[in-house]
Amino acid sequence: QDAASSALHEGLIAYDQRHGFRGPETRLPGLTREAWLAELAKHKSIGGLQPAIATQVEQSGIMVLLRNGEEQPVAWDSMKWARPFLNTNSLGPRPQKPADVAQIGDLVRVEPDKESGALLFRQIPAAQSALVSLDPQDGAIRALVGGFSFEQSNYNRATQAKRQPGSSFKPFVYSAALDNGYTAASLVNDAPIVFVDEYLDKVWRPKNDTNTFLGPIRIREALYKSRNLVSIRLLQAMGVGKTIDYMTRFGFAKSDLPPNLSLALGTATLTPMEIATGWSTFANGGYKIAPYLIDKIESRNGDTLFT
Repeated sequence: QDAASSALHEGLIAYDQRHGFRGPETRLPGLTREAWLAELAKHKSIGGLQPAIATQVEQSGIMVLLRNGEEQPVAWDSMKWARPFLNTNSLGPRPQKPADVAQIGDLVRVEPDKESGALLFRQIPAAQSALVSLDPQDGAIRALVGGFSFEQSNYNRATQAKRQPGSSFKPFVYSAALDNGYTAASLVNDAPIVFVDEYLDKVWRPKNDTNTFLGPIRIREALYKSRNLVSIRLLQAMGVGKTIDYMTRFGFAKSDLPPNLSLALGTATLTPMEIATGWSTFANGGYKIAPYLIDKIESRNGDTLFT
């Protein structure tokens, strides 16, 4: 679990660095050391990123004041990534010196390097993510990461965030097809289709992501190539209601599955935990598992109270 959390943590920081520096959290120039410490006391460490106030700006880096009253250096090499964030598509010029990034009185974030202990220049990521790792044989939760930091947000994205799974949901449609007379070698036409969906009550012209069509294609190839129109045709042929009933066997709630053909494209609203649980059914030979955290509870006398 520590390895999974660390990998996700580093990935989010790397993502945020690629998307630029959003500036200091607060700018407090001209204050006394005591006033800076009082301000730092209002800010907590988030995901291992400590609040700090720049007290000196030099050519080799900056000096920062930490919550414990210590002053430590932050090297220029760890600040060079901090190109200004302009918008989602562009960044400002690369900083040429520490003064281009921070000024005296700026409240920034730092993180100790795992090997040397030296402080690295950071910022709290704008992105959030989640990770679920299950043992498909019995449902044991091996790792569960619900976001960047519980101190920042108590919202568990692994178990509470219902999102559209997209193409990762298609195997459940194909599984229903295999249980309804289709085989891996069955041919389905990957061609344009236009129709009025009885549930959406409007004309719908679905496309493949590349806007190309391959014609008649075997199901096994359509799955690994993630062909949208084949998934839709399979769902249309089986019937939406019948397919939804089948998918509940993977543990999905009917209320989370839209009763229309867009279901084939992954427009259901499901949590990462629910998707991982459904996929575990494929991994263990078709048996549904129930995720669990607690393996056993014993009394102080060694009696087993729960397994």
